[in-house]
Amino acid sequence: DRDVTGVQTCALPIFDASVPYSRMKLLPCGRFREDLTALERADVVLLTRTNLAPDSALIWKRLIKDRYPNLPIFSIGIRTRRISAPLAPDGRAQSVAAFCGIGNPDSFFRVLEEAGIDVAKRFVFKDHHRFSERDIAVLKGCGLPLVTTEKDAARLGERLASLGRVLVVRPEIYEADRNDETGLWSRLTSLTERQAQE
Repeated sequence: DRDVTGVQTCALPIFDASVPYSRMKLLPCGRFREDLTALERADVVLLTRTNLAPDSALIWKRLIKDRYPNLPIFSIGIRTRRISAPLAPDGRAQSVAAFCGIGNPDSFFRVLEEAGIDVAKRFVFKDHHRFSERDIAVLKGCGLPLVTTEKDAARLGERLASLGRVLVVRPEIYEADRNDETGLWSRLTSLTERQAQE
């Protein structure tokens, strides 16, 4: 396909595997903009967070392959960039309090658990939450080392420093079927280039 400027485009729908198919409801009642028939226009599908919801990911793959057997599907995993739990003075790993204001907070907590971080307290705020002074006071007073997302750290800006030392989790995506960070982009690029030539 070409857009109105004549530039080659690629239709790349993204599905979050941690959202079960049974919850696939269209806006305004759900999170989806279109139903699966929109895949007729797709060049490739990205199925994200497959490592956090492997059973759900299999269901999504089967549904898509049953309807569109020739449509390539990339399974994308998400993990942290090599983090470890804060250490207590005696050298043992400490439990943490994790906070986030993102659309899928459960995936953030699962990524932490997958990394071996013991999350003793969870603070969940609405997506795009603007942190108030009261929120900051509650987080400061929880008595545990704090962990948050890169997005929430950016939203807090200079006020992040007022919370003391906060571990900021930076996500890393990789091709889950191959456990590969680098191959994903080259495979996507070659696929879209091939389709552009057709």
